[in-house]
Amino acid sequence: MVGTNSSRFNVDEEGKRRATLLKRVHVVRTRGERIQVSFDSKGQPIGKEGDELQSWIGVLAREHIPIWIADFRSADLEPRKERVWLEVKTSFTVDESHKKQVLKSCGESAKCFRYDLYQAFVRDHIDEETVWQRPAKVVNNYPTISQDDWERFITYRRTADFKRLSQQGSEIRKKSKYGSTTGRDGYRKRDQEIFEQTGEYADRYVIWRDTRLKPDGEYKNPSIKIIGEAIIAALERTVQELCAKHGINRETMAEEEAPPTVDQHNSFKASCTLNEKEADASEVQPTPNASKECQLFLTDFINGGEVLVAIGRAYMDCVPTDTVHGIPLGERNRAGRKKLQSQPEVQQQTEEEVPTFDFNEIPVEMRPLAYYAQSSLSDGSQISCPPQQSDEMPIYIGYEDVFHFITYKEISASSIMVYISYLSDCCARAGLDQCFEFISSFLVSPVQQNVDRVAYIRERADNIIRIITNVPRGRLVLMPYNSGQHWILAVINPWDDSVLYFNHLRNDLGEDFQQLIMLALNDWKLLVGRGITKRRNCKTLIQTARCPIQQGNVQCGNFVLGFMREITLNVDGLALLQNKTSYTEDDLNLVRQEWTTYVMSFIQY
Repeated sequence: MVGTNSSRFNVDEEGKRRATLLKRVHVVRTRGERIQVSFDSKGQPIGKEGDELQSWIGVLAREHIPIWIADFRSADLEPRKERVWLEVKTSFTVDESHKKQVLKSCGESAKCFRYDLYQAFVRDHIDEETVWQRPAKVVNNYPTISQDDWERFITYRRTADFKRLSQQGSEIRKKSKYGSTTGRDGYRKRDQEIFEQTGEYADRYVIWRDTRLKPDGEYKNPSIKIIGEAIIAALERTVQELCAKHGINRETMAEEEAPPTVDQHNSFKASCTLNEKEADASEVQPTPNASKECQLFLTDFINGGEVLVAIGRAYMDCVPTDTVHGIPLGERNRAGRKKLQSQPEVQQQTEEEVPTFDFNEIPVEMRPLAYYAQSSLSDGSQISCPPQQSDEMPIYIGYEDVFHFITYKEISASSIMVYISYLSDCCARAGLDQCFEFISSFLVSPVQQNVDRVAYIRERADNIIRIITNVPRGRLVLMPYNSGQHWILAVINPWDDSVLYFNHLRNDLGEDFQQLIMLALNDWKLLVGRGITKRRNCKTLIQTARCPIQQGNVQCGNFVLGFMREITLNVDGLALLQNKTSYTEDDLNLVRQEWTTYVMSFIQY
């Protein structure tokens, strides 16, 4: 589709709006800090920080709210709404009382985004077959929108129900004769301007009138002035009638002493007066659902320190029948009440499932580690290996890791990370440690199931961004990635805005890998701003690299180890690897022997 109806998607034209992720918000998030937001008496965010909050809500709406959703009030959206609220609280200081307003704004932003997509790419092509394919500009700028999401979006837009609602909306819009002349959040900003000038918030009709003025001070429509004056006259008549009814003298009313005010008390019904018992109470007694706000921090092994990842409430003293938002807490949801399985039961189950080695089938060089694993690790013990970086957690290798590696089965992420640590040591001894950076497969591979897919991609993309942010120009980033029972290797050159991926099965990787890479590098480019290689279409170059083809079914992990060894320990290793046509059994055994020897060096007898 050539030509669009919305400037939001004209990303290739000079000066047009691009899909953005706010740089300052992202920087604050990576530091574990939050932006302080102020609110007016109406609960509206104000100032520069308030504008940033509104923009951030729009970003979250595009990322977390599916474009195919028909009704934001749907119960299926509750987990996604909670995710949006958590993201907002992680980046901004927003009280729980503003949650409803934030989610309402999120729903409005999601609705506007769906409307823009429809106007730009669908409306004029609704009956064409090409409409089912995601436009290139959507793929490039909104990688979280999958092909399945797009097809469901088109399917709904073709239904009779949507056409009926669209027609109703068009008819209502035609009746709007007095459109506002302001941009986004015009009412909110005008309200704040009046407050800053006068110290008081204006009546709604004043805001309505002022937001329909042109820059020269004239009304957009002459009838607006008439309507505004009519509203004022009607209000004046109402005030006079009320004063006459209650015998109030308006001239002396302002001079009378205002009645004393009291602080609003903590009442479920929010009554306007305090009773005697409440007035005499020194403190408010806690309810059965009394709780404490709690925060969850995780250690940041990459940048050091701790990172706030969740904010919640702990209900310590309650009974199973107590409810939160109408849902019983129950026995299992009470803090500190979950019963854990005893260690002997776990141990017994583990022993029953432990496989055994066939030592006649194991290469001689690997038998010492197999003997040690059989005798010392089958009880659940582990070997502690040092990480790639000194501030990271140790890597633990258990019996299953050793068994799978030595018997030529699928190898684990821990086994991959151990070899990365080995290669880091080799590069440091050879003076090549400034040439390569590694990303842990734990941080990027889609290992979790039944989670919010959009939020999960966002989380893993943030992990990539945190690492490549400190990568100097010329350094390559090696990223082992498991797309689901298959290992591949991605070589990222951030400053060249390019990615080479080595897939020795030559099969389709699925959308997760491409969406992850595009999201991470696009956001990173927004953070860096300058110095990146520019391309005509501003799109990250993702290429399939030539590499040896895997012949067996379970060798992919060993191939990835071999690829990393080839690239890091040889001059022009990247070019050598792409010219290599096959891996022999000796090539793979060399990598396996190095892994075995390295792990053996950390065994404490």
